[in-house]
Amino acid sequence: MGLFQNHMMAAAAYTSVAAAYTIDNSCLFNSDDSTYMQRDYGSGGNTKLWTMSFWIKRTEFGYENAQIFGAGDSINYTTDGLFDDDDRFRLWNYADGYQMRLITTSVFQDPAAWYHVVVAYDSAQSTAADRVTISFDGVKITGFDTEEYPAQNLDSFLGSDVRTGFGRYISYNNPPYLDAYLSEIHYVNGSALAVTAFGKTNTDGDWVPIEYTGSHGTGGFFLDFESSGDLGNDVSGNNNDMTTYG
Repeated sequence: MGLFQNHMMAAAAYTSVAAAYTIDNSCLFNSDDSTYMQRDYGSGGNTKLWTMSFWIKRTEFGYENAQIFGAGDSINYTTDGLFDDDDRFRLWNYADGYQMRLITTSVFQDPAAWYHVVVAYDSAQSTAADRVTISFDGVKITGFDTEEYPAQNLDSFLGSDVRTGFGRYISYNNPPYLDAYLSEIHYVNGSALAVTAFGKTNTDGDWVPIEYTGSHGTGGFFLDFESSGDLGNDVSGNNNDMTTYG
C-alpha cells in the first residue's frame, strides 16, 4: 500500500465504544515509498508549552530511527519523538547535545495494537519530572532507561519557526522512514493537556478516543485524514496544512 491511503481503523480497537467518538480514518506511512509530510513555519508559537496527541499502529519493528514526529532546522537542532531498533519510545530535544532525553523501559512491539500517545511539554514547571510527560493508552510512563528532563524554561524546537512534520527525521532530509499508520493527530500549542482531553477508560476498562473540543493554539493543527486527496489538510481552523511526499 502506498503513502497515506485512507484506511478504516481496525474495528477491534474501537468496538467497545458505546455511543462515543469514532475515528474513521488513518494514514499509512510506508518506508518503501519514502513517505512523509511536513510544514515549514514562517511563525511558530509557544516553544515552552505544547501537547502532541496521536494514535499509532506500527507495521514494522526493530529498525533504527522510526521517526514519528519532529521539528528542527538542522540535524544539530531538533525535537523528536520516535521508536528505535529496541522498540522503546524516545523523546529528545537536541541542540549540539541532548538538552532533554527520555527513553522508555517499556517496549512497544504489538503488531495488532493501536497505541494512543500523548506528549505534554511544560518547561516552566519547577519540578523537573513535571516538565515533560509521556502517556501510552492513558497511562503516564514512569519507567525510563534514560531519564534526562529539560532545564526549567527550556525552549523546544517544536513551536518555533522551523520545519515540523511526520514520518522521517524532518530536520535531516534522509531516511529511515516510518512504517506505521497514524491517526487523529492533534498538536496543541500553548497548553500542556491531560490525556483525558483526548481519551477515556470505558466500562470494559479499555482506553478509547473522545472528541477533542478545545483550541489548538498558535501554530497548532488537527489532521483527521478524512480527504484522501488532501491528507495533510489541517481541520483545526488554523489552516496549518502539511505537504505530503512520496
